Order: sequence, then structure tokens, then C-alpha cells
Amino acid sequence: MPVLEIHRWSWQRFVTVSFSLLFVFWGSVFLEGMGAGIPLLRPIAGFLLLTFVPGLCLLRIMEIRSARGARLVLYTVGLSLIFWMVLGFFVNMLLPVFGVMSPLAGPSVLLWASAALVLLLVVAAVIDRRAGVVQAPGISLPTGLPLLFFTLLPLLTGLGVHAKNVWGTNVVLMGIVLMIACIPILMAFWRDAHEEVYALAIFSIALSLLLHTALISGHIWGWDINEELYFGTLAAQNGIWDHTLYSNVNAMLSIVMLIPLYSGFCALAPVWVFKLVYPFFFSLVPLGLYAAYRQQTSPLAGFFGAFFFVSFYVFFIEMVQLARQQVAELFLVLIVLTFLDQTLERSHRAFLMALFAFGLVTSHYGLTYLFLLTLVPAILLLIIAERDAIKRFVRRVLGWWDRFCPVLTGKGVRMISVSFVLLFCALILIWYLFTSEASALRAAAEIGENVLSSLQDELFAADASQGLHIILSTTETPLHELYKIIQLISQGLIALGLISIPLFAFLKSKFSKDYYALSIMFLGLCVAGIALPYFSSALNTSRLYQISLIFISPFLVFGAMVIVGLITRPFTKMRSGMAILWGRPLIALFLAIFLLFNTGFIFEATDDGPTSPALSELKEYPIFSEPEVVGASWLVAMTDDLKRTDRYLYGDSTSWLVVRGFAAMNSWMISAEGNHAPSDSYLFFGDQNIKNQSVSTTTFRKAVRIPVSLPLDQVVMGRGKIYDGGAAVVFR
Repeated sequence: MPVLEIHRWSWQRFVTVSFSLLFVFWGSVFLEGMGAGIPLLRPIAGFLLLTFVPGLCLLRIMEIRSARGARLVLYTVGLSLIFWMVLGFFVNMLLPVFGVMSPLAGPSVLLWASAALVLLLVVAAVIDRRAGVVQAPGISLPTGLPLLFFTLLPLLTGLGVHAKNVWGTNVVLMGIVLMIACIPILMAFWRDAHEEVYALAIFSIALSLLLHTALISGHIWGWDINEELYFGTLAAQNGIWDHTLYSNVNAMLSIVMLIPLYSGFCALAPVWVFKLVYPFFFSLVPLGLYAAYRQQTSPLAGFFGAFFFVSFYVFFIEMVQLARQQVAELFLVLIVLTFLDQTLERSHRAFLMALFAFGLVTSHYGLTYLFLLTLVPAILLLIIAERDAIKRFVRRVLGWWDRFCPVLTGKGVRMISVSFVLLFCALILIWYLFTSEASALRAAAEIGENVLSSLQDELFAADASQGLHIILSTTETPLHELYKIIQLISQGLIALGLISIPLFAFLKSKFSKDYYALSIMFLGLCVAGIALPYFSSALNTSRLYQISLIFISPFLVFGAMVIVGLITRPFTKMRSGMAILWGRPLIALFLAIFLLFNTGFIFEATDDGPTSPALSELKEYPIFSEPEVVGASWLVAMTDDLKRTDRYLYGDSTSWLVVRGFAAMNSWMISAEGNHAPSDSYLFFGDQNIKNQSVSTTTFRKAVRIPVSLPLDQVVMGRGKIYDGGAAVVFR
């Protein structure tokens, strides 16, 4: 299959192209200053400069020449992000000492970011010149219809969302979801597909699925992302990051550095950085997973595993509301790619893993703790499995099984060292003690205390375990029950595949010791989310499972192959290769159905309890209209939020979130019992509260969230209305 390749670049060409892009960027800045700016020129040029140029320079400076394809893209973006996060941190701390009191303000960002780019390019040019001719981006792209289709797919998704927002029709989006569901079936029958097709396909699918939910309103929507908007905007508006503010989100450089940087440099509002830039970062996660899966399986199995990862609804619904976790998952995948990369020199591998570990620690505390919880026992397991006595015991016990594949006790070299684990622990302690008054460490301690204190009395208790409660809960319709069964089948196939890898050599997997050990621990983490009280609810069960899928997704393919192999075993004498012949299309069909259920396509088509905020008009999701956003902004501006430290802004379980985007430190949800809010507080309510004359809030039965509906008149009794914007009201 013909491919489009970018061949060897000399240092002159690399520097020329990069400086030309910088010249175009500054030209757009000057044109904007004169009132003759060219639309989209500055955002596009700025995005390319920030996202790719630093990473490419650092790869050249470190003389890492072996990266190709998806790995090159991932290393480039990952190094660029960690470069800006670290540089932004030092700029924020040092420039005020020299009299620059707003280092993260737009004009300051333009100057120091451009200076950093010029310095990087000069250093890279000097090193490249000494090295002679250097291979630059070894990226191959498919040509013809595959390139055209997968390039247009995200653009068509944007048009589909526009049609939904403007004309109220979801027909285009429904068609796009159906097309995406058909892709694994086409891939199953496309025998001579190039690896580049799989890589481009999974990136395009991931980006399209993310955009079809991220763009459904003109404002951000969701839960945690409103707090992320507040702290990112606060750093940008103040021009400096205050690391002493008590908040877990405020401790994350993935928010407080990247938002001011991309917003100020690219002239984008923080809301659109969340809606456009972060989905691009997160769409690289399945691309990196494909590269990791493909290295240890086959191109088609790697594609199936990555497709299953993006098909789970958390990827494109819950994760668009968690910008910091999007970046953190990218760094976690980069750690995986780095320790799997056999072409890297040992020193390069150690340095890159340390950088990406710091990026993970400073991006999301929850994912950091979960990785630590699996990393430590995984390394202990590998160390034990490396003992000669253990190897002899395994051979003695399972030596009779001629199909046995010794994944943990084989000859493979362990790539994750004890030194990396110790460094990771040190980074956690240092960073979380330094920032936000150690709020992230306190949160971890509270979770641990809750789990341990209730372990004896509430193990496997449905009301104390969110995961077990979800499994045992009843569904409303037979179709939703079928969806639940499909989810359970997929989880069973994953467990079967993980168990089958060491037992059946015919599966022909090449999983590394490190990866397999981590996969075992992440599957154990899922079990812990069902068994341990208050564990899964601390992060949210669905997010815990989605994080685990980073490692365990490819095992669904192997579990399915085992089942198909057992079914076709009687026919193997008639025709060899029956398992593979039937396995590929059956797995593809299952993945297509799995995606259609998770996107809500089937529920929307049958009008059976729609679940998608993109395809349906669902009121339970915190999606806000422009009048609601304007009302929340007015309330915060009128009360002079920056000068107050008390919680004085209240709303119901949905409306308080839009206020939180403007005043995260001082906003809260009204209580379901007793005095719903302090008498001197402000109450903000949105469109649904006004239409239904009701207020929704929640209470808890141990780890189970219970919704409560209250009459609006009861909540506002004794208060007066001070603002009425039609779709938003404020009471005092």
C-alpha cells in the first residue's frame, strides 16, 4: 500500500520550518494588534508551536533518533507538555523576584514562551549540526480513501454537533456514530490493511467521539471541569499561580499552567481550550494504547483493544468533564510506551520515565495514587517471580502443560526498576506536600482511613460499595438490562483473557513482564472496587474501571478468542484456522454493538430511556444555556467573590456547578435536610428549577448517592429575588 512519508530532515530544514511557523505566529499577533487579524491563524500557529516544536527539539537535543510513527507523536506531545508545565512553574516562582508580578498574563506568556522556543531551536540546531544528517519525523500516513475518510471524520462530527445545536436534529450525529461502529467490522475483513491505517483510524475515531460530546454547548459542561475552569482562569486572570490555595485541583500543573499558556499564547478563551485542545491531547491516549497493544499482540488485535477502550462511555462522556485526568492518562500511557520501547538506550528510558512520572504526579492525584497502588505490588510480584526457586517450582507444577507460556517467570527482562518506584514515591511526597497545603495527601489519608475502618464490618456490603451496588441494581427496561449484560460479558472476557495468556501459548501474545504484572494488579483494583467499602466511590466506579482499561483492554480480544476456539474446536479437523476465521468478525461485531449501546445510539433509536447528552435532550446532565452562564457570572461579579473566603453561593445539584466555574472556593450545594443554606447566602437556580418549580439535591446512604427533590418555594421561603434573567434567578 503506498504511503506518504516524511523523510530525513536536515537541521537546516527543521530550524527553517520552525522559525517560519514562529514568524507566521508573530505576524498574526501584529495583525491582530492593528485590527486586521486573520481568523484562526494565531490559534492554529500557536497550537502547533506549543504542542510539537518543544518536543521535537528535546528529542533532537537528547539525540533520541529511533522514535517512529505513533511513538514519535506521543513522545513529541508528551515532552512538549512537560516542558511547558515545568518551565511555567519556574517562571511563576522566579519572575516575581525580578519584578515581573504577572508572569502568566497574556503579554508575559507571549514573550517568555517565544524566547523559550527560540532557545530550544538554537540548541537543537547546534546539536544536530554536530551529528550531521538526522532522521526527522518518521511518520507514514495512508493515502487515498482511508486518509480522506479518517481526516474528514472529526470535521463531519463537528458539523453534526452544529446541526444538533442550531437546528435540533441529531440525524447527522446518529449517522456518524453508526459509521464509527461499522469500522471494526470493515477492519476485520480488510486483510492487507497497513499498520498506519489502524493508527490513523483509532486516533480519528477517538477524536470524533470526544468532539461529539465536548461541543454540545457553548460553555463547558459537567462536574469537576467547572472547578478546573475556575482555577485555570484564576491563574490566567491574576497572571500568577497561587500554590497555597487549598484545593486538590489547584495543585495540578495540568490545569494551572496549561490553561494560562494555551489561552494567552493562542488567544483562546479557557472554555475553548477545554473543548478543543484537551480533547486532542486525550485522543492521543488510545493512539498510544494501540502502539503498546500492537507491539505485544498484532495490528488487528491492537486496534480491537484500543477500539474497545474508546467505546466505553466514560471515555467520551465522563472524561470530557475531567481535563486534568485527560492529561494524566496521556502521561501514564507515555510511561507504558517508554518501558516497552526496546529501541531506547537505558539512560534515555530512565530519563523519559522520570519526566513522564513527574507529569503524571502534577496532573491528577487520583490516577497517581491508583498507579502507585498497582505499581508497588506489581514490582514485588516480578521480583518474587525472578527468584530461581520460584521458576523451578513453576516448571515442576506446570511442566506437564505443553501449552503453558511463562509470562512472569520467562526470560524477558524487567524494564521497570525499583529505583523508578522510589523516585515516583518521592515525587508524590515532595509535590503534594509543597502545593495547596498538602490537600492531595490529606484526601488520600481520608480515603484510606474510611476503607480500613469499615473493612471488617462492611466488606462486600452493597450500600458501602458503589461497584457492588451498580452490579446488583435493577434496570428499567429489558433493553437496558441487555446493555448491563453486555458490559458484564466484556468484563468476563477480559478476566478470561488475562488468565488464559500464561495457559495457552497458541494465543501468541508477547506481553512483557511489567505490562502483564500491572494488568493483573489493575484487574485486582476492579475487584477491590466491588469488595472494599468506600473505595470505588472515592473516585467513582466507572472512572476506576476506565483507568483499569488502559492496561486490561487488549485481554478482551484474547478472552473472546478462547471462547471462539472452544466453540469451533469440533470443526478444526474439517478446516484449520476456524477460530481465527470466525473470531475476527465476531469480535468486531461485538465491539460494534458495544459502541452503539455505550453511545446511546440504540436507546435513542428505540426511544427506550435515552442516555446520551449528545444525541438526546437530557436534563440530568449539567449542561448550561447562555442565560444561566450570564446569571452565574453576574452573581459572582456582584458579590465580589475574590475578597471573600466563606461559602456563600448555593445552588441545587446541577445549578451550583455553573456558579462553581466562577467561584469554586465559595460555592456549595444546598443541603437536603434542615436549613438548606445559611440565611445570609445567595441561592442560584437555573432553567430546569424554574420550569419544574423544584430543587434537586442529594443525600447518601453510606456510599450510595440518593437523589432528593424539594419544592422551590420551600427552599426560598423568607428570601427575596434579586436577579431574574429568564432562565436563571438569584435569591437572597
